[in-house]
Amino acid sequence: MIKKPDMLEVERKAIESIKDFRLPDYMMIPNVGLYLNQVVKYISDCMAPIGKIGLTSAMVSNYVKEGLIAPPVRKLYYREQIAYLMFISLAKGVLTMEEIHSVKQCQELTFDIESAYRQFNEEMTNALRHISDPEHYAAYELRGKTQTSLVHNIMATVTYKMFLDKFISIYDEEVHKQEEKQNGS
Repeated sequence: MIKKPDMLEVERKAIESIKDFRLPDYMMIPNVGLYLNQVVKYISDCMAPIGKIGLTSAMVSNYVKEGLIAPPVRKLYYREQIAYLMFISLAKGVLTMEEIHSVKQCQELTFDIESAYRQFNEEMTNALRHISDPEHYAAYELRGKTQTSLVHNIMATVTYKMFLDKFISIYDEEVHKQEEKQNGS
């Protein structure tokens, strides 16, 4: 008979493995110009503590074609492009490329890239701190009930995704209305 894993131990190990994950500060991202393969390796190395992110050279090239990041300058990528790729690498797990494009446009209306990246990094750090804080689960009376905490985390993700979907939809509608007004004028 196969012994089932101890769910509390699995939960503890999962939290322990991600709780100290941090992306580099914006000014620590290389701005010397990296070739495509170097960018992919740099981002993969940064993301290694949280597991495989699945970023490839072909994906980066597609992001350039789709206008998600600026094209390389003489085949070199710089800090701003790498910062966007960090965000895309994490966001693609819950957002479509079209949604990421809308979020990027929305952020660019309010923030410069450095401020947007810092906000993204800070929010991720806060979310990781929240998950690894024992009080997080205690607040929901979930500590020690891994199956319940899994459902809680799934539903929290689903709820945030529902909000994001609605936000992006309304944002896109507003942009479309403005474009129609401008074209009709």
